[in-house]
Amino acid sequence: MVKKMVEQTEEQVEPKKAGSRRALTGTVISSKMDKTIVVQVMCMVKHRIYGKYLRHYSKMYVHDVDNQSKEGDVVRIKQTRPLSKLKSWTLVEVVRRGDLGLDVSGNELEDANNLA
Repeated sequence: MVKKMVEQTEEQVEPKKAGSRRALTGTVISSKMDKTIVVQVMCMVKHRIYGKYLRHYSKMYVHDVDNQSKEGDVVRIKQTRPLSKLKSWTLVEVVRRGDLGLDVSGNELEDANNLA
């Protein structure tokens, strides 16, 4: 009996692993607020009767600490605890800059149009 109790307490002491937060990729549609951006996320939803795939858009208010993203950027965001009435997402990284057709490291993208 003593051994069983020891085994049970060892199992209870182990810390629970933190679950992975929901992560999405979207396009910045507004960066006019301080430390806040609005990101539009698109997902494809299958119509339940006809089977056609439809585009479903959602707008998320995202916490951007350094004000590093601008309109047109493609960003990766993750879900966090509520930071305000509307913000419960935070910016993870800027995947691609929207203006110049360059990725974050400065390399030119293959499918970007040159503005020369």
